[in-house]
Amino acid sequence: MASLPAREFLTALAGNDVSRAVLPVESNGTATCDVRHWVRNQLRVWDLREPGTFIDRVVLTVSELFTNAVLHARTRPLDESELVDVALLKSPIALGLRVSDNCCRMPPLTAVRPPAYAAHGRGLVLVDAEADAWTAVPRKDGGEDEAHGKDVWAFWLLGAAVLPQAV
Repeated sequence: MASLPAREFLTALAGNDVSRAVLPVESNGTATCDVRHWVRNQLRVWDLREPGTFIDRVVLTVSELFTNAVLHARTRPLDESELVDVALLKSPIALGLRVSDNCCRMPPLTAVRPPAYAAHGRGLVLVDAEADAWTAVPRKDGGEDEAHGKDVWAFWLLGAAVLPQAV
């Protein structure tokens, strides 16, 4: 469903008129339900009343991205604590969902449909179908040159808004 390049969404979500909410979450599968509830509640707090199943699309997307972070991006042993940050950013024209993990390995930026018999591998296909755009970018902490994980983003255009062209 990609309609606009992700960089245009990132530009729209970088302004001063952006609302932000961040939830640091322990990297384990039992937290997925809490993450879904937090996202649904935050969208209600922001009074997002997009038509149809908009909130369900965002909740499905966060469920997939958070689960991917837990299953594929954990960098510490299971008996050690590791956080994944889930963030929502809302401008007047766009909504962004960011899942930040500590693994530098990037997901494939084109969703590949797995064989019908595969037990896994449909998460990014769902993200691609539910979001208007998505991307992954290396995360650099403290202005360092070396990446310290990644941010996986999903974006939605709000209402009949048109994004400004990124420079």
